[in-house]
Parts: sequence; structure tokens; C-alpha cells
Amino acid sequence: MNAKKFQAVITRAKKEILADIKEKTIPTTIKSFKDLHFYVDANYYGGFCDEDYIISKDFELENRVQNLLDNWIKSKKFKDKMLTIFC
Repeated sequence: MNAKKFQAVITRAKKEILADIKEKTIPTTIKSFKDLHFYVDANYYGGFCDEDYIISKDFELENRVQNLLDNWIKSKKFKDKMLTIFC
């Protein structure tokens, strides 16, 4: 997967997470990617379960994306985004 496609996966996953928070499927109190699994199957974010998706060898790409999403959820940028959604 090239860098442009990789970034598209990250962007899509972030939008999907934010949409689920806005729809109250996920609470605003999540602190990590792992927390998402209490409310949804977070493995679907970013298109990893789309019909045409091919899983990477040893889940390297998927783990990398989920680690980046975890860091984002733990970041100030994510907290600031929550403020813009709900204020």
C-alpha cells in the first residue's frame, strides 16, 4: 500500500470514529483504541472489513493503523476535536 492510500485509510478511520461518537454509538469518554471494542468492532474502521480488502501479511498494516489511531485518540488533537463536535 502506498503512502497516499495509507493516509486515506487513516483519514477514513478517523472520520468513522468521529461519526460514531457524534451518533452516540461510542461515548466521548474513550481513552484508547482498545476502548472502542467495548462498543463496536473497531477492526472495521478504515475499511479493513470491506468486501474487496486483502489482509496484509501478519496484520502488519492493520496493526500500524490501529496504533496510529490509538495515539490519535490519546492526543490533544482528538480532545480538541471532541470540543468542536459537542460545543
